[in-house]
Amino acid sequence: MNKLDLDTKIEEIKELVTTPDYDMIDKGVALARELNEPEVFEHMLEGCSINIEDDYNYPLIQGELFHGDDHNQHFLNYALLNLIGYAPENADIDHSITKDALTLLQVTTKVEKFPIGICSLINVVKINFYNCSLKNIPPEIGNLKKLEDLNLAGNNIGILPDEIGELACLKKLLLDGNKLKTLPKTIQQLTNLDDNGGLWIWDMDDLKVPENIQEFVHRKIMADYIFQLELIRWACNKTILVRKFNTELKLDEYRYNNFSFYSPEDLQGESNEEYVSDWYKLLVDIAKHPDCPIEFLAKFIEPFKPSDNDEYLELSFSDLVIDTAYQNPNLMKWLKPAGFGRYGDPDTGAVIAKMQDGKLVPV
Repeated sequence: MNKLDLDTKIEEIKELVTTPDYDMIDKGVALARELNEPEVFEHMLEGCSINIEDDYNYPLIQGELFHGDDHNQHFLNYALLNLIGYAPENADIDHSITKDALTLLQVTTKVEKFPIGICSLINVVKINFYNCSLKNIPPEIGNLKKLEDLNLAGNNIGILPDEIGELACLKKLLLDGNKLKTLPKTIQQLTNLDDNGGLWIWDMDDLKVPENIQEFVHRKIMADYIFQLELIRWACNKTILVRKFNTELKLDEYRYNNFSFYSPEDLQGESNEEYVSDWYKLLVDIAKHPDCPIEFLAKFIEPFKPSDNDEYLELSFSDLVIDTAYQNPNLMKWLKPAGFGRYGDPDTGAVIAKMQDGKLVPV
């Protein structure tokens, strides 16, 4: 192709990929892929890069062509991410957005449609799409074989593809705050997910976990956070806490004794250690309420058999639950210290109750 024809094609692609219409953008990206000329992608991606200097903060830098107003930015980001993913290896672009160099990707603005092109970034290990208004996840997500950390929290995703189970290296999957009603059974193939915190599925009232994967899911979610959510819901129903939505921060705000609190998880790491400590003190105060039911602490039960004949339950608590268990008079009616040793160390707060007819009863 001569230079004049190539320049004409570049202008045509530019017009298509900067149109606020997903179908038109897809046509422009398809045309760029069909030409497969490094110069095309060099023109499109001029001034664009990924900040790869910081392992935690790695935002996408849009460049002049893909920087627009709030109304159009999610279309531009969609086009940009697709072009990055499909750029030829020999295109002379910023080193940070070559397929070999790009291992971290953070999108800080809206992208309603998942850009399938990034599923070609074979070396990416961490992707953050937190609060980007995403509505779908394509089957091609399964191509990211080296992916270890995927944050899809705070979006509008209604369905996860079965191919999510092909992410064999995945250690952390954040799905909280979406519109999921179920989880694919293939999620149990993600055996490398961290236990007790590798999977986040909070703030989805319609989510029903299929029975055949419940054991796997319960092992991967954060037990301590489940306790927090259950306790907060109970306190709000009892008006011990007053919850309202903060329109400025776009977070739930909890009022207690004239003080305001936000979940540290909702603050996405912006809270300091002192704030987290205050949040836990709030939870302890709530759990000390004489009406606080035992069912909350029962979330931490792990079965064990001290002998062949008797089956008991050991409750191994976090520091928060230990403190609560020994100060809530209602709980002390049900539970008692188990003595000393492996299953009754007062320092760990381990206590024993007996399971009878599917319910906890004191020993």
